[in-house]
Amino acid sequence: MSLVDIPREIQEIMKRMKEVKGVLWIKPLMNEERKLILEAEEKAEERKVLGGYKPFNASVREALSRGFTMAIAVNSTEFPYDYHPIVKLVQGSIVLGEEIENPEEAARLRAQGGNIFLWNRFVLYSSRIAAMRAKSRMEGSSERLIAQPRLLYMPKPIEGLPLPRHIKRLVIGCPSLEGHAVLLNILGIEVHGEGRANIGTFLLGFDLERDLIDQKDTEN
Repeated sequence: MSLVDIPREIQEIMKRMKEVKGVLWIKPLMNEERKLILEAEEKAEERKVLGGYKPFNASVREALSRGFTMAIAVNSTEFPYDYHPIVKLVQGSIVLGEEIENPEEAARLRAQGGNIFLWNRFVLYSSRIAAMRAKSRMEGSSERLIAQPRLLYMPKPIEGLPLPRHIKRLVIGCPSLEGHAVLLNILGIEVHGEGRANIGTFLLGFDLERDLIDQKDTEN
């Protein structure tokens, strides 16, 4: 896709994002590239991670579901926004553990007792885990009757990006290691040595206000 083929509104967004400190590369994604990223995430979701649980990257799926999705690479030591996802451990609709953003809420949960902190901000709710295990024993086989726990990566709200007002339903998707490698390839980035650890990638998904209005008019 050449710059001439990119809609004026998207060119304006790219221009503004390039002015943000730490942004190195940015590219609107084609449908074929979206498919490659989703395939990489699905592959990553077959691999067990923290605690032996399989992940599910809702943040990337949300970003890919928007009308427009951009791949962005940043110097993570300079980029001023936190683009990493919110992590939750879920079993069906039950939240067994989650990352707590508010320090006061984290302190309250610590004071309650009975909760287990895997690190400073991630808490496991012991009572909920015990209840789900008891339910599993009562119903027989947890593998057949109850959804297995998964680590859910949720998009984190991000505020302050210098984007036009006609940008709607903005969402940030943070990829897995596999997805990160695909994004680097799409962006044409080769990083070697110590600098590799400082390069982060994410997806910026959004809709244009005019498209949402046109869609609403069509539905009516």
